[in-house]
Amino acid sequence: MDDRLHRLYRLAKPVLAWAHLSPELVERRGGWGPGVSSLMVGAGTVGDGLSRIAEEEGAFSAAMTIALLGKGQERFFEIVRSEGEGKGLPVGAFHTPGSAGDMDLSVNLDLGKGLPLEKLGTSVLPDGQLSPSYSWIGVVPIGEGTDRVTFLCRGCPFHERCPLRRE
Repeated sequence: MDDRLHRLYRLAKPVLAWAHLSPELVERRGGWGPGVSSLMVGAGTVGDGLSRIAEEEGAFSAAMTIALLGKGQERFFEIVRSEGEGKGLPVGAFHTPGSAGDMDLSVNLDLGKGLPLEKLGTSVLPDGQLSPSYSWIGVVPIGEGTDRVTFLCRGCPFHERCPLRRE
């Protein structure tokens, strides 16, 4: 294994947390869909040390750190899918505040309240950004109607002429 990759691997912290929230507790424009019974909220980080290296060193370190974050998100979605299947409920798509339609980055403030972020060594800053910077908070709707999530539609460039429009 390349020395740089080995060092990144050693610093990576396998941290992940999740919780259920009521859809009414998460502010967004548009709807979660009729019949969405709960939201599974998750968070993950690679830790402060690896975040610092990714910020200070070159593209290789940043790319490997982002790949590690993606693996954490994949694991979270596997957990959500398993819970949904266990309850016989459909599971929607994974969304992260700040990158999903009209769900503003500040939504992290509400989502973070339902998670044990301090155990992860992560916090939500007043503007909704996360610390350490190589961290994430994501949401997955669970229940009938997850295919009718509409908050993504408003920000889409095809909003007016979309053949798949769900509103």
